[in-house]
Amino acid sequence: VAGAASLVISLWPVEDNATNELMQIFYQRILSGESKVQALRAAQCSLLHRTSSDYTHPNFWAAFRLVGDIGPLHFRSANVPL
Repeated sequence: VAGAASLVISLWPVEDNATNELMQIFYQRILSGESKVQALRAAQCSLLHRTSSDYTHPNFWAAFRLVGDIGPLHFRSANVPL
């Protein structure tokens, strides 16, 4: 992972479907302009506060940590002629 400014890591194995849901929310929030730390917290809270989900237990959302640069991603527009 050389050169990565930040990583989302898991402190223990988490069930694939729960990870998928959390990461989808995380990346949606990133693309809407939130910082990485805000997006991760929002994704974790989303799983925690669902009433119809098996993923409210901390085992499914508390494992994830952000390491490195916690700020927002800065996207550069691609000025590529078509």
